[in-house]
Amino acid sequence: MRPIGKAEIDKMLDGRGRRYPATVYVHFTIARLYRIAAREFYQGTSKSEQAARLRSDTLRYQAGAFRRQVGPACADRHRGKIEEVCHLILRLRDRVPSARTIRRWL
Repeated sequence: MRPIGKAEIDKMLDGRGRRYPATVYVHFTIARLYRIAAREFYQGTSKSEQAARLRSDTLRYQAGAFRRQVGPACADRHRGKIEEVCHLILRLRDRVPSARTIRRWL
């Protein structure tokens, strides 16, 4: 076994080219929310159909009812609906991923 040199140690400790842990956590949480929504609201359809519908629902909610300035709580009329999940996703990151990315997460 060869000894580890200073260059290898510096390379391991270098943070360039890697995502911050907070970003990884947000992506993980969004993926989990999409999986929960697919299981709850679109059970029995294919992964491609689930991804397309989830993206469509999130885009529709983003364009209509979602307001970032209002506050962290979702409106009571959306409780238990797909809009509640869309609200949680958009509160984490105000950007809707592509259907391909959502399908990969499912």
